[in-house]
This record gives sequence, C-alpha cells and structure tokens, in this order.
Amino acid sequence: GEGDVPAPGALTMLASQRHHPYRPRDPRSASSADGFRQVNRRLMASSDAGELLSMYDESTTNTVNLCTLAQQLSRARRGVHGVLDDPRYERFLDRVVREADAGTLTPRVMHTLVCALPKIGRSPGTRRAMRAIAAAARNRARHFDINQLANVVNGLVDAGVETEILLWFERSIAHNVSALDARGLATAARAYAGVRPPTVLRALAPEVRQRLAKLCARDLGALSHAYAQAQVPFPELLAAAAARVREMDEISIGMTASALGRADEASGLEAACDAWCESVARTKDSQNLSLVAWAVTRTRAFAPGLLDAIEARLCCDGFRGFEMEHIARCVWALACSERTPDVGVFRAAAEETLARAAHDDDLGILVWSFAKVRVMSRPMFAFAARHARHARRPTTVARVLWACSTCGCDIADVGALAVPEMVDDFSPRELGMVAWATAVLGVARHKAFARRVCARYAAWWRVDQAPPTDEQLLSLGQLLLSARAEGVRVPEMPAELLRAIERASTTQLCPRTSGNQRRLSDSLRAAGWAHAEEVLVEGILLVDMACVANREVVEYDGPYHDVVDVHTGEVTVTGTTAWKSRVLRALGWRVVRYPWRGPDGANGLDEAAAQVILAQLR
Repeated sequence: GEGDVPAPGALTMLASQRHHPYRPRDPRSASSADGFRQVNRRLMASSDAGELLSMYDESTTNTVNLCTLAQQLSRARRGVHGVLDDPRYERFLDRVVREADAGTLTPRVMHTLVCALPKIGRSPGTRRAMRAIAAAARNRARHFDINQLANVVNGLVDAGVETEILLWFERSIAHNVSALDARGLATAARAYAGVRPPTVLRALAPEVRQRLAKLCARDLGALSHAYAQAQVPFPELLAAAAARVREMDEISIGMTASALGRADEASGLEAACDAWCESVARTKDSQNLSLVAWAVTRTRAFAPGLLDAIEARLCCDGFRGFEMEHIARCVWALACSERTPDVGVFRAAAEETLARAAHDDDLGILVWSFAKVRVMSRPMFAFAARHARHARRPTTVARVLWACSTCGCDIADVGALAVPEMVDDFSPRELGMVAWATAVLGVARHKAFARRVCARYAAWWRVDQAPPTDEQLLSLGQLLLSARAEGVRVPEMPAELLRAIERASTTQLCPRTSGNQRRLSDSLRAAGWAHAEEVLVEGILLVDMACVANREVVEYDGPYHDVVDVHTGEVTVTGTTAWKSRVLRALGWRVVRYPWRGPDGANGLDEAAAQVILAQLR
C-alpha cells in the first residue's frame, strides 16, 4: 500500500548506506578507508591541475576521491591548460565510466561529477563519461532528491549531451514540481529551455506563478531567460524580473536583458538602463556585456548612456576573453544603434576574428555589422568569404555577399558564393540581400545566378503567400535595371510584380537634401545649369541633381558615401555609389560625382566648384 513506500529522503539514505564510499571494497583490508580519507585530504589541499592528476591512482582511490578530484580540477588555478589532452585525465574518465556502468556511484557522487566535469572542459571523453553517468542516474532516478536531479540534468546540458538523454528525466521532474525549491525551479527551467516541446517549462509555470513574490532577483533573471529561450510566453515573470533588476548581480542582469530583448519589451529595458550602465562598468563577464548590448538594441531602446558605457569599455579593454559569439553581438549592437562607429572597436573585432577560427554564423553577423556602418576589413571579409564558400550556409552566404557588395570589396571568393543551386535555400529576406548584391557585383559576371534569383522572385509572387516587402521589391528592381544596363536577358516578370516595384520605389526612396547639397545646387543654377533636385530616373534610381532633357546627373557625395578601412584608414566609395554611376553611364547618362572633401580638406561649394562640375559635364 501507499504507507509502505519510503520517502525520497529515506531512499537516498538507504542507498548511501548500501554503497558507502568510505567502506573498503575488500572487507579484509581494514586500513583502506583511512587511506581513502588521506587521499581526499591531499586532493582538497591542492589547486594545481598537474599535481591533482599526479595523485590519482586507481588502486588507492574510491568514488568519493573521484568526486573530489573532479571538483578540485574544476576549481584549479594553475596548470589548467592541457588537462583535456592529458592521458591521466583520460584514465580518470575511463574509471568514471566503469564505475557508472557497474552501478557503484551513489546519487551524491553522480551529482558532484555531473556538476564538475563540464567546468573542466568539453571533450569526447567528457561526453562519454557524462552519458555513462546519465544512464546510471536513469536507473536510480527514484533515489535522487528532485533538486539534485535538476542539477544533474543541468550538468548534462552544460556538457552538450544529446537531447534524447534529457528526456529520460523529463517525467520525473515534471511530476514533482512542487518539491523543487526556488533554485531548483530555475535550474530545471534552464536545463529544459532548449527541449521541444517545452513540457517541463509548462509544468513549472503554475508553481513559478504561485511563488513569484517569494523568488529572489537572481532566480527571476534565470527563469525569465529560460522561458524566453524556450519561446514560452510568461508576461508576469518578465514584469517581475524587470521590476527587480536593480537587485540583481551582473549575470542575472544579462539574462533578464536577453529575456526582455527576445520579448521586445522596450519599456522594461528603458526602466533598467541606469542599473545596466553600472553593471557594464564593473562586469568582467563578456557574455553578460554582449547580452545587455544585444537586448537593448533588439528592442530599439537604443539607450545612449548604456551604449556609451559599452563602447568605452571595449575601447579600453578590447575583446580579450570574449567568445566569438559575444564579439559578434557587441559589434552588431553598436552597428544597429545608428551611432558614429569607433573604428578602434571594429579594428579590435577584426583582429580577434582573424586570430581565431570563427564560426560561420558569427562571421556573417560581423561582416554585416561592419558594412552597416561603412567600415571594412579586407582581410576579414576575404576570410569570411572563404569560410562561407566551404560552409555554404544560406544565411552566412547572403550576409557576406551583401556586406562585400555594399562596401565595394571585390574579392575573388565573393563571386564564387553566387552558386545558382543555393538560390532556392534563401529566405525571402536573404533573397532580397543577394538580389542587391548580384546587381552590385555585376549581372554579366553571374548570369545564371541572377536568372535564378529573378525566377525565384517571379515564382514567389505567383504563389499565395506573404508578398515581398518594399525593400525586397526594390532589390529586385535594381537587379532588373542592372541586367538591362549590361544587356543580360533574365526571365520575364509578371506585370503586377513590375507595378509593385514602381510603387515600392516611390515609398522607399525618400528625398533627403543636405544643406551642402542645396548650396552646391544653387551654385550650379547660378552658373547656368538648369536642373531639378532629388529626381527619380529610370523608374528606380534617386539622384541628387539631374537635367533629364540632357540626361545629365550630378551627385554630391557626402560622408555616407565613404567606406573606411579599419586597418589602414584608407577611404573609398561604397559599392552602392560605384554601382549607381556604372549603371547610369551604361544607360546613356553623363554622371559627375562631386566628393564632399578632397586631399586638402573639405571641397568648396561656390561658383568655382560649379564651373569645375560643368566642365566635366561638357
């Protein structure tokens, strides 16, 4: 009956008595327990990884000694580098696997090992050991305290084991939610945040809602981050976390920032900006710094004080100790905030990227961010193009193509990215990016790719789904104009699609006249050149000044037409600027570009400047 079932605590006690770690394996060896204790004391006294591994001897250690060794290695201050490749550490992991397979590990020992091993580092041996421990824990799941079991699952996540293994413990945790303490709730939510469907998080939600007022600020941050990562809406939790952000430590602030950023809760971010500025000033955690920057930018809160603090921190310390993911997030945030970029920060990011093997997703975000603020690192762009060429991930390819064409960075590997077979893999947004990039790089050089892009647009227009945005239609119009200018035949577009492109041109291309451009225009009129300002020519190109009757165009190139090389400081024109001139000349227009500055400083805008321009037109 029900009264005969012992409590979980009693089961744990009984299990620990059956497998007491200090009890000698051989009853005839009465001194073995004392020997194990002495080994444990020596292990606890050391903080050097090499010394710790030298103490490990299979014949003189028991399972508790294995725990202590793992814990001390995870906390070691010296000799940490190279531990994963040390043969002694491999022998230690093999012993852990054998003990787990034999069923001699107690729940407490398994819990300690699972929490310690991921902190030492990930390796094939670590994952093998973690899988063996997980299998042993599965067989004895009823002997675990539920909070202990949540920690075990969290450790398995940190070690990168397969999701299928996490599902072994899903039912145990979901059915015992009320027994979890506050930290256990946060740990279980973090462990199962990446598992689909989010069964555990849905089971946790009523208990979290009931305890919201009692949860500490740190647990609120961890829970809000987990629910945001799992894409499970929980507005009450987000509101509670945002209200108490000033009580949080820097890591919890970063997690809350990420949660609010994913939920696009700009109001919560703005309310906490002061606290985050203080956090940025003191934080040494690159992940937290990047999370805060990413979250504020994602919600378009664009808190100037916070971004100033982040930029000042990066200018001072650079990206030392940052993972590539965190570098990419910080650079992306600064690029999206529409601030004048600090070239030093972008140069540091480029140097770090070139110094290590970056992941292709991070490379795509980095080059896109550089192009967004018109700065360029030719070596980094070339590296990204080579990497994208081999990885062939659609998102990365689209970003690299767009960035290189926008900055006018003509690298051999960029052209090799225009593979016709990849066109069907691009999302609608990516298709717009590659359409624009193909126009700038030259349709004649990539005929098959350009035709495939046009055919994809036509097919997209014909099917019953969300139509292209104005920006995507404008990219297609620019590709079609380039094809006409270069004499390349592309698939015929539906008449409705062409009319949609014309409408998009009038809405997307908003006339913007600067004061300097207006003064130059007045000087040209005074010198006798009749023209109009902000003219839409060829149905899709907006030019600064044009005499349509004579097919003459004058473009005033302000600072937004410049691209700065972060390594050399060299200034060149953007790919957009060069493309517009090339297309107009191919279509029979005379084009004069007047830069805002020359070798000796800012160029004049008076009658003398007008005479120079008119001489070039004639």
